[in-house]
Amino acid sequence: MTDLRFAIRQLFKRPGFTAVAVLTLALGIGANTAIFSVIDGVLLRPAPFRDADRLMMVWETDRNSSTTREPASVPDYLDFRERSRRFSEFAAFTGAEVSLVPDDGDPTRLAVLGVSHEFLSMVGMAPLAGRAFTAEDDQPGASPVALLSEEVWETRYARDPAIVGRTVRLDGTATTIVGVLPANADFGARQILGAAAYQRSFADRGGGADVDLWVPLQADPATFPRATHPIFVLGRLAPDATPAVAWQEMSAIMADLEATYSENDGRGAFVEPLDAVVFGPTRPALRVLFVAVGLVLLVACANVANLLLARGTTRFREVAVRTALGADARRLARQFLIEGVLLALLGGAGGVLLAVFGTELLLAIAPADIPRLATVGIDGRVLAATALLSVTVGIVFGMVPVLQARRTDVQSALRVEAGGGARRGTGPGRLRAGLVAAELALAVVLVVGAGLLVRSFWQLWQVDAGFTADGVLKAEYQLPSSRYPVTFDVWPDFREMHQFHDALLARARELPGVEVAAIAANHPLDAGFTNSFNVPGREEEARSWPEISIRRVSPDYLGAVGLS
Repeated sequence: MTDLRFAIRQLFKRPGFTAVAVLTLALGIGANTAIFSVIDGVLLRPAPFRDADRLMMVWETDRNSSTTREPASVPDYLDFRERSRRFSEFAAFTGAEVSLVPDDGDPTRLAVLGVSHEFLSMVGMAPLAGRAFTAEDDQPGASPVALLSEEVWETRYARDPAIVGRTVRLDGTATTIVGVLPANADFGARQILGAAAYQRSFADRGGGADVDLWVPLQADPATFPRATHPIFVLGRLAPDATPAVAWQEMSAIMADLEATYSENDGRGAFVEPLDAVVFGPTRPALRVLFVAVGLVLLVACANVANLLLARGTTRFREVAVRTALGADARRLARQFLIEGVLLALLGGAGGVLLAVFGTELLLAIAPADIPRLATVGIDGRVLAATALLSVTVGIVFGMVPVLQARRTDVQSALRVEAGGGARRGTGPGRLRAGLVAAELALAVVLVVGAGLLVRSFWQLWQVDAGFTADGVLKAEYQLPSSRYPVTFDVWPDFREMHQFHDALLARARELPGVEVAAIAANHPLDAGFTNSFNVPGREEEARSWPEISIRRVSPDYLGAVGLS
């Protein structure tokens, strides 16, 4: 306690030095705390699913289009369940959007995940209230039921437990709410949909919860035949299976299906861990960012170390007098370590305040496809990490004057101070020169890296997108299947849909300021989808042709986006 009181007096005795050192450390520690809060929330916390390392995404591949992450057909999924021995469980899901129509007020657009009834039990997720889906709920034609997300339950229904059993209207269909799922139940949904070659659904929409609502999948091979691929397959490895062995088995199953069904021509399987799909694109970027702010902290530490060395030259007499009075090296080291830790803790406290604002800024500018952003924040884990970092930095700082004190010649220091001169030595000078060189090297690395990033961003900004975006507005919508049924035996002659599109275009063209209006199945930056084609009389030859990209548009589309 005596050393602590003395350290506090020393810091208050030199407020200029203290303010500069604390602010420098606060910037470095604050940046690291903000980035660590994101890494902790996104990457370090365990996945909410049971034994998540055993969960595998089972994709279909297409040799004709060279795609490796395609959804599966419903009949293929049923064959997987029947034939596979390397997976103990399978579940299927797909994304959609529906309109929640209240009794009064405007409809709300919600992101929906249609899941097979095995999904929740397979991942180990239980409802907060009510019940999960049953096999009866998952039968085609069963009464419509749904599970709310915790966020929708809180924001729209104030966590009212009476919501279970209430009927709501989804796309005009009366649907019974049977339960509420916790906030982490939507783990990875947006990332899986975003990784798919198509059928991405709400993956590209803006902020908000990943999934607002769950409904039974009700997979019906009569409605979705083998030629269509609307669902995603999640499997749990059997106890003795590995991802590589499971991949081999699924490839063999797909090869057999290809030989049996012409609709499966060119199709294969790709098995990869759920973890790789969810976090694969995010890990490198966060690691690079963490390394960058780590270098910033090292620059800050070098700055403060130089300040401590400069300050140490004024304390030679103090060290000499205390040594002459009997203070041993251990006693002096303890004093300087306490001063260094106290200084670093003050910087850490300031860094936490900066990190609070920094974290909010990072969340505001973060892409929506980064998983688990809702769990990011300054909590006990982050504060503990910040405290550990601050103490470590403080110990390193405390060693700087300790090293100086060990080189102090008591008699020489007292004679120099008595004569009014200043002690000079080469040891501290070499150390300060080394710190300056290291600081300069780190700064050069940071500046070069930042310059390359800015250059890359500028070059991307200058890329010609191939269309004109100025003055072009985009509105997205989906038609409810209850009023606009999709029957693939009449594809693409969906008369109800075509009538709606024609009426919508006619009214849009009448809006003030609208010069041209068009409808497209995909926006200009969306790759669209691929399909096979043939030429009459050359059907056999066409089997080896690659698939072609297709974009369905209305006649005025090219003029609307400046491609005419």
